[in-house]
Amino acid sequence: MTVRFLDTPDHGVIVETDPADDRRDHWDFLLERYGLQQDPTRRSRWTFPAWMPRDHQHKLAGPLASTIAEAGDEVVLDLDLGHPVEPARPSAFEAAPSATRVQVTQGVTGAVHADHDGPDAGLARAVLISCGFRPAGQAVRLIRVDGEEEHYAAKAVRALREAGFTVTAEPHLDPEQDFSEDDQQWADYPMPWLSREEVLKVSAKAQEIFEDIRSGRLLVHAHAFDGDTPVAVATYVGGDTVVLHGSDHLRQEIDRNSDPLPALAAFAQHYGATLRPGPAPHTMTEHLVCLDQTARLADQATPQPSSNHVAPTRTTPGERRPGR
Repeated sequence: MTVRFLDTPDHGVIVETDPADDRRDHWDFLLERYGLQQDPTRRSRWTFPAWMPRDHQHKLAGPLASTIAEAGDEVVLDLDLGHPVEPARPSAFEAAPSATRVQVTQGVTGAVHADHDGPDAGLARAVLISCGFRPAGQAVRLIRVDGEEEHYAAKAVRALREAGFTVTAEPHLDPEQDFSEDDQQWADYPMPWLSREEVLKVSAKAQEIFEDIRSGRLLVHAHAFDGDTPVAVATYVGGDTVVLHGSDHLRQEIDRNSDPLPALAAFAQHYGATLRPGPAPHTMTEHLVCLDQTARLADQATPQPSSNHVAPTRTTPGERRPGR
């Protein structure tokens, strides 16, 4: 697939995907994570929020383009069409580093909450969203079904500091304090031969599948159980039919078919009497994530100033979720 980056005088950086390519949906999740918004009238076109300065759009477009290229897709960079990048406006945190502050805390459910305040809070919000956080009223929150909140929170803390923001984080989320990637290893991980980097790739794929199901991009037709392990057959909207195995941070795609009928028939034949319609019941982790999302939507309906928000804190900082 070809992904094109354009620089326009009226809309800033525009990212266009190939509308005829079945893999377009594969990149939609990534584009959203980088803060881009899909054009409702032209779904292959994505733009950054209007409030974001063009120089910051360029900063985000660079690593995004690199990620797409590393995955093997063609990237066309057309970021200089005779419209020079607008001069960088003076940043408040360049003159006074404490002007824009971000506070990162973690609650008992594992969700990470980030409050941001100051003249460049919008840019801080964009950095947090690019690291997987989602809007929650005036703040942003991070809660994942793969249980890797601390890894991505530490990544966000590092990215915010590199961008010049003043960040206060709980010690176990702070790479400059107690956070260590070695402490993030899963206990009794079923694939002990995998490195930490490989485990993160497995977890990220499981998270992507969960997000696709929740957003309606991936429709689950039926589920069954392989022993105690849930399996399911599902179809991407406008795409392939896949067979899923596992749950939470271990859910993976184990088969893919461009034709849904033989995939559904094979799944039904293999699992027979244990077959049930729709997705499997939520796991405890999925319940926590979905409940948190419900609270987030309620916050959006009645936004409160971030300065009045009191984020939940852990009773034991750095305490592991079950299984860690």
